[in-house]
Amino acid sequence: MLPRLMFRGNSPGIFHKLSCAAVYVEFKHNWSHAHSSPDLFHVHGGPLSDGYWNPPPTRHKVVWTMRNEDIFILRWGQPDFVREFIQRQDSRDYVGGAFIGSECYIPALDFISKEGPHKNWNWAFQRQWLFYTVWGQLLYDPTTPDSKFEAMFDTRFGQGTGKELLAAWKLASRVPLHFASFHKGTWDGTLYTEGFLSWTDRENSSLSFFSIDRLIDSPVLDTKRYLNIPDYVKAGRAPEGVMSPLELATKLDQDCAATMELVGKLRSRGTVSPTLDCELADIEAWCAYGTYFAAKLRGGVALATARAKGDAGQQRIAVAELEKALVHWKRLAELTEKFNQLTVTSNWQSPFSWTLLIPDVEKDIEIAKAPLTSANPTR
Repeated sequence: MLPRLMFRGNSPGIFHKLSCAAVYVEFKHNWSHAHSSPDLFHVHGGPLSDGYWNPPPTRHKVVWTMRNEDIFILRWGQPDFVREFIQRQDSRDYVGGAFIGSECYIPALDFISKEGPHKNWNWAFQRQWLFYTVWGQLLYDPTTPDSKFEAMFDTRFGQGTGKELLAAWKLASRVPLHFASFHKGTWDGTLYTEGFLSWTDRENSSLSFFSIDRLIDSPVLDTKRYLNIPDYVKAGRAPEGVMSPLELATKLDQDCAATMELVGKLRSRGTVSPTLDCELADIEAWCAYGTYFAAKLRGGVALATARAKGDAGQQRIAVAELEKALVHWKRLAELTEKFNQLTVTSNWQSPFSWTLLIPDVEKDIEIAKAPLTSANPTR
């Protein structure tokens, strides 16, 4: 069994089965954005090399830093993702454990939530209880079954809520993993997943929105599972076992629809407590984010095709998809303001909110409407 070191920074911690004889060397799993793919594609500093563990070290063990610079405001919990990560490590004798946490965010006093009857906590780690519970339980014992987490939901929100709540959270929490796997983030500011933001210049600019042009141009992190937009438009299909951008959009829509069905069942059972309503609002917010991302992917494929072929019909499709995306983003902004402060400090140089980014979302539509420059336009 993989020895584990749990959590980073000011987070609660346990020290489990670590050998005093070994020298533990820390590497960042997928750089500063571990909440992306369970597979390793790069570490801090550049391209991945097996020189760290080939030949196998005799006195050193790798301790993975699972950095979270992507999910601060919305709640998150995906036990299957954590299990996948652990499963890959347990077959590697050179792995000695994992740190979990952020460099930019300390889960101390909760400065994100509005005051109100929903807030029965003081600390941010209590607010993000599912995040820490999932990582903590499974790093300690990866055989922990889903029934353990379902029982915790039952205790918090009433008997019989656990099964559907966990199922909803598992689907909703896949949404940011898809985005961070579809975009190759490196150091902290290159990706702030929940905000759809990234720095373009580390020294001279603040975070900026992932415009439709940047989404089209961005390389993917997880090349085993995802294909970027330009390569898909050029080839017209994805390799076997790899999701095209359009297939990812369909997957997002399907998962979000299934999630909203579960949320509807939970809300239809009668009076929903303010605290449960707060959790459900975050699940709904991830669904609004997911359907936004799906529409933007379809818009990106259509716009890239229109530009490559001078196809005005594809351009109209792109504009229509981005207009749908705007509706989903406005829903995301509405949901996130229900229980959270209008603006909060996050992995950004200025106050953040989804509402403040609405003009950037609207600008995508104008970008898509710009005249095509191809020499061979179609009608």
